[in-house]
Amino acid sequence: MKDAEVCGARERVEAPFGRAPELLRPTYGVVNDDVRLAAKACGDKALITWTHAFTTWGQTPPTPRLRAGDIVLPHVTPTPAADLRCALDAARAAGLEPAALVRHLKSAGLV
Repeated sequence: MKDAEVCGARERVEAPFGRAPELLRPTYGVVNDDVRLAAKACGDKALITWTHAFTTWGQTPPTPRLRAGDIVLPHVTPTPAADLRCALDAARAAGLEPAALVRHLKSAGLV
């Protein structure tokens, strides 16, 4: 991952929203020294990865057993209702209550 890729993405988000993101979700969840250096050079405060992606992409994936602290990654797909239902069912089965990540990031001083 190059600085131009990370900084360019930040600029594209900042243009319409008036504020650049301070967190980076690395493509495919790849975290290595190149990604860390690019994120730092572009002003990102933290890298955010995920534990599970509940995206059907036209098929029904196996439902993982969620644990407290897992991070669920939503995608913009043609099946958002099915994807959300799968994630919520997995949370309910594990006795968990979904929570917005930003609340936890704020308590850690990251946003």
